[in-house]
Amino acid sequence: MDSLITGLLDYSRIGKSGETPEAVSLAKAIGESLLNLEHAIKDAGATVTVADGLPDIVGDTIEVERLFQNLIGNAIKYHAPDRAPVITIDWQDQGKTWQVRVSDNGIGIAAADLERCFGIFQRLVTSVQYEGTGIGLAVCKKIVEHLGGRIWAESVVGEGSRFLISLPKVKSGKA
Repeated sequence: MDSLITGLLDYSRIGKSGETPEAVSLAKAIGESLLNLEHAIKDAGATVTVADGLPDIVGDTIEVERLFQNLIGNAIKYHAPDRAPVITIDWQDQGKTWQVRVSDNGIGIAAADLERCFGIFQRLVTSVQYEGTGIGLAVCKKIVEHLGGRIWAESVVGEGSRFLISLPKVKSGKA
């Protein structure tokens, strides 16, 4: 119950920090997320690879860290029982936007659930299999939308998932 209440409070606070949006280094935000997940990564025997040259975006540093902590944490949590988690974070210039991808070799998500997984309280597996509240991906979606972007998933059950995030580029002269 505590986790559920905390998750709902976190969800309700997204975009309401009162902080002025600033330039956020995706490399630093992901680095902080990895530090926060250091024990989970080690315990799971996970390998996390982060591409060089990640761009800067405009937003709230804490929210961006939470976004990647949720995505990486899910990749660790929902790993296949017969293999260690392998997580790759890369990016691509899409013209007016940056596309950031978080890929894993986990249990995957059924095609019918790819949109539903971003709904609040939407659990795709039982709590007996994996702990959770069904709020994490809803938080990710709300953060990305607050950043002016969009998030979606591609997946093959039994092979893994890829979460794609499209974010607006920093306009020159503005942070």
